[in-house]
Amino acid sequence: MIKTEGLKHSYSGEHEIVFPDISCMPSDKLMILGKSGTGKTTLLHILGGMLYPSKGTVNIGGQNMYTLAKSKLDKERGQNIGVIFQQSHFIESLTVKENIQLSLKLCEKSSDDERIHELLNALNIFHKKDNKTSQLSQGEKQRVAIARALIKNPALVLADEPTSALDDSNCEEVLNLLTEQSKERNAALILVTHDNRLKDYFEQKIILS
Repeated sequence: MIKTEGLKHSYSGEHEIVFPDISCMPSDKLMILGKSGTGKTTLLHILGGMLYPSKGTVNIGGQNMYTLAKSKLDKERGQNIGVIFQQSHFIESLTVKENIQLSLKLCEKSSDDERIHELLNALNIFHKKDNKTSQLSQGEKQRVAIARALIKNPALVLADEPTSALDDSNCEEVLNLLTEQSKERNAALILVTHDNRLKDYFEQKIILS
């Protein structure tokens, strides 16, 4: 489903980061673990079609992402990749539901209230659907970010440090919700983190150094 080969990247000709090859099938979950400065976020941006690698290929569903024209690459990312950023980047003037509807509109998919409500229910956040995102706790924002990423039914979900700001209880709850919902929607999950608490949750791991 997603396969990378020979990925390398350097900024302005500086030290080149060499990444191990990745192969994930639908419903697989992979943790990429590493300290600050090892290239975790760089790799996530490359996998998400947001940063052209210096070398190597990223294939999603058999399509080499970086051979596409930029407009087609943007469309492919919008429709088939769900990204959960470390900072949620909500539009705070909109409600929870409106932020999710906007995500669908931006990737040219029709809004579906039934699907939105079903996902919010599964994430135990339905009762907050009409709240502004500024009124939510950090844990609630994480759940809305998961809903926004999954509502598109992406083939690939990328999560950047989704538990770094959470205590142990909320960390476990958010991680369980993220993995369960990704699996239910047959999406591959790649989680990038420096959070060693997550090691036991993932059989597939890549450690960057």
